[in-house]
Amino acid sequence: MIPKIGYSILDLRKFSKKEFLFDTYELRASSIRPNIKKIIELKEKFSEEDLSMHSGLSRIFSCVKKGYPEFSESEMEILKYEIMISKIIGISRINFHMTNYELEKSDIEKFKELIAFAKENGVELIYENHVCSARAILYILENFPEINICLDLGHLNIAIFQDAFGMDLDSFIEKAKNRVVHIHIHNNDGRSDSHCGINNGIFKWEDVLSNLPNVEKVILEVRDFKEAIESREILREFYSN
Repeated sequence: MIPKIGYSILDLRKFSKKEFLFDTYELRASSIRPNIKKIIELKEKFSEEDLSMHSGLSRIFSCVKKGYPEFSESEMEILKYEIMISKIIGISRINFHMTNYELEKSDIEKFKELIAFAKENGVELIYENHVCSARAILYILENFPEINICLDLGHLNIAIFQDAFGMDLDSFIEKAKNRVVHIHIHNNDGRSDSHCGINNGIFKWEDVLSNLPNVEKVILEVRDFKEAIESREILREFYSN
């Protein structure tokens, strides 16, 4: 399978139609105003584009461990709002981050309810790793078979470099590869999540991409647009070979 090569738009206000140079785009919920007029305008602007959404939340279900269990309810309502935005615009997938910890029983039920709500509204929730252990990712795969992965290679690089991943990369890929449907690709020096172009860092991304058979979208999370275009050409050459 040759995946679509996409771009994650950091600031929708600065993004114009002349920059429609990718196969697919990821919109960020945090940059979408809760205004139905603006949401419909976005729908019209991107009407001919293939889209996904990046949730504005960070590490959902961390609340209990941090001493604020009541905040989980707020997170659920925010995610439901993001699901409804996606439904209106015509977005079928939302990438989201999750806590490092195993979920409390009450949060497992909340999460299952959320998965069902998303499905009812034609939206699929895709789990994205942050800088975390392999165990945290595999916990989601083992306990929620309906959830697929957006594998963020920049975050993966930092986790490995900082000795926080806790597993050989090849062994992890073998366990996770069939559930990886999105890639967030950017590079860094292993210390800072700098979101550089894919060849501007220490992560050897080629071997990882070569061993992921079900990837549908490779989304560039590169902050500099010129570097994103250069990375797009590198990826096109990679997949053409």
